Amino acid sequence: MAYRGGYSAAVLTLLILIALTGAASAQGYNLTGHVLDTNSTAIQGATVSWAGGNTLTAIDGSYTLTGITNGSHAVMAGKSGFDPDSVSITISGADSSQDFTLASGWAGISLSLGQATALFYSFVTSFAAFAQAAFWVGIVLVVCMIIGFALNTLNPDRWH
Repeated sequence: MAYRGGYSAAVLTLLILIALTGAASAQGYNLTGHVLDTNSTAIQGATVSWAGGNTLTAIDGSYTLTGITNGSHAVMAGKSGFDPDSVSITISGADSSQDFTLASGWAGISLSLGQATALFYSFVTSFAAFAQAAFWVGIVLVVCMIIGFALNTLNPDRWH
């Protein structure tokens, strides 16, 4: 018996994998707010960051960080010429907001032990969430491959 090639199961498997990967990456919440100086003036171009990414503030000082997962995260705001500001936020199944106030006179980066620990913890928990998602995507890929193989192998129309 010779196998008559067919790609329908492989295409189906690929489409399922793409859909599941897209659903996994859509998880997360937004953190919005403003970065202001001590006179409540908006700071354009300030960097707001967390372990999973960063963004720059708009002309009105507003920012949006996306894809933040549930849990506690260290979030920092800074710009050259200002002292950085950092907070620990907790995301619990909804978008959140946090404003920052930067004081003039920053000469360099300095983190307290608590700030460094919070940033490290945020990085570790974000990496753990990514590793868990990657594991499940791998499991789904293997299952889809098994299903695709079964569909191609067990289909009598594929053999002659």
